[in-house]
Amino acid sequence: MFEEITEAKEREGIRGFMARHFGAVTDADVARDEARSVAALFSVLSFLTAVVGGILVGPGAVVIAAVFAVLALLLRFTLSRTAAVILLVLTGLNALASFPQLLPFAWFLFAVRATQLTFGYQRLLRAAANPSLPPVAFQPPIVSARGIVSTEAPSEPPPVAGV
Repeated sequence: MFEEITEAKEREGIRGFMARHFGAVTDADVARDEARSVAALFSVLSFLTAVVGGILVGPGAVVIAAVFAVLALLLRFTLSRTAAVILLVLTGLNALASFPQLLPFAWFLFAVRATQLTFGYQRLLRAAANPSLPPVAFQPPIVSARGIVSTEAPSEPPPVAGV
């Protein structure tokens, strides 16, 4: 069985790797597991950063790493969209503050994926709980030719003037 999975991954090549790790979220269970894995990675990296940063930089690095660790643990256990967005913003600011270094940008990419997985997971849960809801949270308003704003699609075309 393992050989079949390995052969399938080899046939897919880089395209399969990109689809698995950066593609759209289509399965709630996979999204939940991957989001928790990314959050666990953040927890471990935060712990290592606290230890190494505490030795090399000082207590400021420990505080920053502790904030990342708390957000990562919150994301891991609750899959909160708010925690994912705050983690994304903080890692983005960290990456911008340490611009020439590439490691903070890797953290930012992990945070982007965690946010994507968390939002996709919540969307899929909502769609499974109530199939009558639209698949997106916000439906853009439809503006008719007369300037009437509606969120419902018109059932019949508007009358044409002069006919």
